[in-house]
Amino acid sequence: MRLDHVSYATEPAHLADTVQRIGAAVGGTFVDGGLHPRFGTRNFVLPLQGGCYVEVVAALDHPAADKHVWEHNNLAQKNLTIVDLLPNTFIIIPVVIRHVFSEGFARYELEVWRDKALPDYDVSLVHTSKKFFGLCRDGKISRLGNERKGSMPRRHGHSLDCGGHMLVRDGGRDNSLLTSDHPNLIAQRFPDAVQIAVPAGTKAHVPVDLSLFSQHMIGVKVAVPSRAKNGAVMTTHFVQRHVKSKQITGGIAIQVRVNRHPALRL
Repeated sequence: MRLDHVSYATEPAHLADTVQRIGAAVGGTFVDGGLHPRFGTRNFVLPLQGGCYVEVVAALDHPAADKHVWEHNNLAQKNLTIVDLLPNTFIIIPVVIRHVFSEGFARYELEVWRDKALPDYDVSLVHTSKKFFGLCRDGKISRLGNERKGSMPRRHGHSLDCGGHMLVRDGGRDNSLLTSDHPNLIAQRFPDAVQIAVPAGTKAHVPVDLSLFSQHMIGVKVAVPSRAKNGAVMTTHFVQRHVKSKQITGGIAIQVRVNRHPALRL
């Protein structure tokens, strides 16, 4: 058995005090893991070495248990990736989409919810087959390649089983991250791939058909525009929705923090 975390449960009214008390006792700083309506909790996480962490969690006073985790205005922080990037750079987050219903073929909409503060920044979906995007008539399809160098994120995170997110500040490279600094890694993960530009707007979608029991690895590519101001935060939500039932069957969130600091340049 491997112990990877210790959780402290407390009441919502005492959450902030408990986080401060434990943080002061161990000499560390907790990270806000956000609200998790699906679990009815809110948590704070203290990253430790070796992938371990300490969690302080409290039950919400009014958990919205009847709504899917992705239906909330706050969009729960589960499967959230946080990165620091320079303008004119991008990151690709791989995500698996599946057909989870019993019918032979089903149509899904791959929705992209852009940050309202910058509703026209570039978001693309990446796949190794052009035919995969054959239903879409609005987006431009191009070959993935000629990626520009920019910044390797110095700060990133790992999703936690509790639904929170643990930041890692190791200052080193993590070659599992597919950024514009690493076109070779992108080519290895998505060989001979194409990308489709998601139509502009705060909410846009790309339709796809999935066969029974099929699953596909796609990449969600988010680019930081040149005009983005230092310290700006861009949060992009990717949602998979079953067209017939309107049910949301999966998704991720990507939070990009614009950092123009010279230390991020290679």
